[in-house]
Amino acid sequence: MASQFVFFTIAAVASVAMLLRWFGESHGHSKRLAMVPHRIHVNGIRGKSTVTRLIAGMMREANLVTVGKSTGSFAAVITPDGTDHPLQRTGSPTILEQINVIRDWVTPFVDAIVMECMAINPRYQKVSEQRIIRSTIGVITNVREDHQDVMGETLPEIARSLMESCPKNGILVTAEQSPELLDIMFHEARRRGTSLIVADPTKVRPEEVAAFDFISFEENIAIVLAIAELLNIPRHVAMAGMVKAPAD
Repeated sequence: MASQFVFFTIAAVASVAMLLRWFGESHGHSKRLAMVPHRIHVNGIRGKSTVTRLIAGMMREANLVTVGKSTGSFAAVITPDGTDHPLQRTGSPTILEQINVIRDWVTPFVDAIVMECMAINPRYQKVSEQRIIRSTIGVITNVREDHQDVMGETLPEIARSLMESCPKNGILVTAEQSPELLDIMFHEARRRGTSLIVADPTKVRPEEVAAFDFISFEENIAIVLAIAELLNIPRHVAMAGMVKAPAD
C-alpha cells in the first residue's frame, strides 16, 4: 500500500511539473510573438519557399528587422542580414521546429517574421497558425493538386484544407485566380473575420520580371507587391528587396 502511495505521489508531482513547464513555455512563446508587429505565414501548393524569401527580402529593404524561415530545398532561418542559417535536424521534421526558431531568433528588436508553413495535414496547418505563428498576414500562394492523400482529392477540398492556415481577424493574400476556388476562400475567410486580398499577376510589369537573375513568376511577385501595399512599402523598395533576395 505504501509503495502504491509513493508511486502515485511521484506520478502526480511529475504531471504537475510537466504542466508547469508547458505553461511556462507557452507563456514565453506568446510573449515573443506579441513583440513582433508583423507575422506572415506563407502556405500554398507551389511557390511557398520563393514567396517566403521574396517577402523577407522586401521587408529587409524597407529597413524592418526580419527573420525568415524556409523549408524549400533545405530548412533554414533567413537571418536579418539576408543570409541562410541551415537548421540541423536530429529527427523527422515537425512543426515544433517553428517554435524553436521563434524562441532562438526573435528578440525585442525584430520587426517581422516570415514563416513558410511546414504542415501538410490540415489539422497541423491549423495548429501552426492558431498556436504557433498567429499571423497578422497569411498567404496562400495558389491551389493545385498535390498531397491528395491528406488534403483532399479535388481542388475545392484542397482549398478548404489550405484555409486551415488562414488567420483569424487578419488579412489573407492569394494569387489564386479560379473563381470557384476564390468563392471558397472568401467564404472561409469571412467565417474567420479575415479580409481576403487577391493579388493581380497582370499588374506585374515585364521589366519587373526581367529584373531577377533567376526564373520568377508574376503570381509570386504580385503577392509580395500586395503585401507591400498593405504595409505602405513603396513599390520600388519592394522590387529592390525582392531582386536582392537569395533564391531557394
